[in-house]
Amino acid sequence: MLDQMRRGAQTWVAKILIGILVASFAVWGVSGFLGGGATNIIVTVGDTEIPTARFQQDYARAIQGYTRQIGRALSPTEAAQLGVPQQVLGRLITEATMSEVANGLGLGLSDAELARQIKTDPSFQGAAGNFDRERMRMLLQQSDLTEAQYVEAMFGLAERRQIADGLIGGLETPNTYLEAVNRYQNEERTVRYLTLPPSAAPAPGEPTDEALATYFEANKAQFRAPEYRTFAVMLADPQTIADPASVSDDEARAAYDRASGRFGTPEKRRVDQIVFPDRAAADAAVAALATGTAIDAILAERGLKPGDADLGLVAKTDLIDAAVADAAFAMAAGETRVVDGRFGPVLLRVTEIAPSARQPFDEVKDTLKQEIAAERATADVASLYDEVEDARAGGSTLAEIGERFKIPLQTVQAVDATGATADGTKPAVPGGTAVLTGAFDADPGTEPDPVQVDRRGFAWFEVSDVIPARDRTLDEVRDPVVAAWREAETALALDKLATDVAERIRGGESIDAAATTLNATVATSAPFKRGGTVDGLTPQAVAAAFSGGTGTVATAPAQDGGRTVLVVDQITEPAFFAETPEMSELGGELSRAIGNSLLTDYVTEMERTLGVAVNQQAFSAVVGLDRDTGS
Repeated sequence: MLDQMRRGAQTWVAKILIGILVASFAVWGVSGFLGGGATNIIVTVGDTEIPTARFQQDYARAIQGYTRQIGRALSPTEAAQLGVPQQVLGRLITEATMSEVANGLGLGLSDAELARQIKTDPSFQGAAGNFDRERMRMLLQQSDLTEAQYVEAMFGLAERRQIADGLIGGLETPNTYLEAVNRYQNEERTVRYLTLPPSAAPAPGEPTDEALATYFEANKAQFRAPEYRTFAVMLADPQTIADPASVSDDEARAAYDRASGRFGTPEKRRVDQIVFPDRAAADAAVAALATGTAIDAILAERGLKPGDADLGLVAKTDLIDAAVADAAFAMAAGETRVVDGRFGPVLLRVTEIAPSARQPFDEVKDTLKQEIAAERATADVASLYDEVEDARAGGSTLAEIGERFKIPLQTVQAVDATGATADGTKPAVPGGTAVLTGAFDADPGTEPDPVQVDRRGFAWFEVSDVIPARDRTLDEVRDPVVAAWREAETALALDKLATDVAERIRGGESIDAAATTLNATVATSAPFKRGGTVDGLTPQAVAAAFSGGTGTVATAPAQDGGRTVLVVDQITEPAFFAETPEMSELGGELSRAIGNSLLTDYVTEMERTLGVAVNQQAFSAVVGLDRDTGS
């Protein structure tokens, strides 16, 4: 979930919104963010002050929103990684800047107009379509807002809207710009190309000691030994704390009897099925089969091929028609019968029966007991979490806690951030990626926060040893360096060959003639757009195809390490009609993007003019981050 949120912050919409925040920080400068002062004021913009309590409330509300999304509390470190403190602070600074501008311009809103806007808010409309004060009260309570806070926020929003409307209200994308964007997005191109595989380049041979040493020095970071860490993990999840011995044989037997479809294979039958338009035709087919007529002959009469009637060896649950399933699994092997199915009379014939098979209870008893015990233990994990945290707060080590609660403490010896040891093997890490990531974020000798595992458990860990990353010597990695040198030399030779071929084509030689000298084949692509995908071309080749007009010659990496030489063969410009729904929608998106850009520039300039000071001491106190380390 957190990864999805981080990825969401990379979308163009998020970047437009965060752009205001980024620009703000760029204008403040470092000194503006290191200010001290009274801790009850966190930001000052001109003469407007933002109380620390306001930031604290908005930050807590943002944390609660993330908590509801991921189903657990968000730690200060995770909030910082997601940029939550800066997003909340940036929004408040922008609001304060706009309010300061509004005050300077003498903008305002009458109480009557403010009341009208609140009463017409669709969020507060009841079932009859009228303003519902009780609904408003309920929604504000859910948002942790008082009525006074909401009215104040709406007043500020109305002022900011007046400024925004004055700056970008009625902004429309010019048709010239809209047509250019449409052409950029929807223009299609076709190219003719040839591919040079790595084998087309001359073999690099063996490197000299001097050449290898030079290559190694230039690429030493590529062969660097990573940091290795050793850490102990105490995993508390239902499987770990379950007590199978507490489950009786009778309880396991009851579970075995209930799970009739487990621990084996169900009965299966090979069934032939032919659907007929009426019962008479189906009965006639049964009679024909009884006198020795082959089923293939009956299929041929109905325009079907041999094998079309064979449903294969199927379980009862594989047959979607309940009437057919019931009949097929009630028949004897070799029996033929007509059944009224969902789509008409059906001729059924069972040609083979594979009996069901199931493991004996004694063979699966231990598995069932473990499952039952784990299910019971699910409710115990939360209380165990509290007990473990209390013990840690009391100074107990993980080893002592594990012994007390009978939870094994498992040690993971010297692995890198991917979980691999020095020899490349990857031992199992209790708690998986969450623990591994946490172990590499933590400092030795500290007590990192526990991590949640699979939503049903928790893992505690302690880092006991860190082997720092280091540069390896050439003797340690000679074979990989030689392989990398050869690959690099081949790439250089391929680049030169592709460039030479492209120059020959630019000089007047046809791509077909060039391909003949190289024993290569010329292919023609399907039409494609910018950023599109097309068989035979890499994304780099697609981008290169848009580097010029018809006849443009370009080179690009090919699949499997090769090189592509292409010639732009045809360009198809898209039709443009500004009044179509698609262009209207695109025009709206562009207008909003242009407006956001102008508004961002305006806010940035106003912040520079008015001056912004952020109280770092108050900021750190609210978000729980260390001032010096930022962690």
